[in-house]
Amino acid sequence: MTDIVLLEIPRGGDRVLRVSLAEWQGRANVSVREWHAGDRGDWLPGKGATLRPNELAQITTALERAATMITRDGRIAEGAK
Repeated sequence: MTDIVLLEIPRGGDRVLRVSLAEWQGRANVSVREWHAGDRGDWLPGKGATLRPNELAQITTALERAATMITRDGRIAEGAK
């Protein structure tokens, strides 16, 4: 099965942040990874994380919480806990 790209965000130059759904050894996972353009124009994976399905709810909750703790100018809000 081919990866299903759910989100791709340009990060400048020849890099993108990609969120994708895939299967590995018959099990679904979500990959959050930075990709960069190779010498031949192909995309190569870089650093990132592979998330298991049973981790997604907790990670989603943590990301939503983090989003509420960041100010419009990209700083951590005063008193955030």
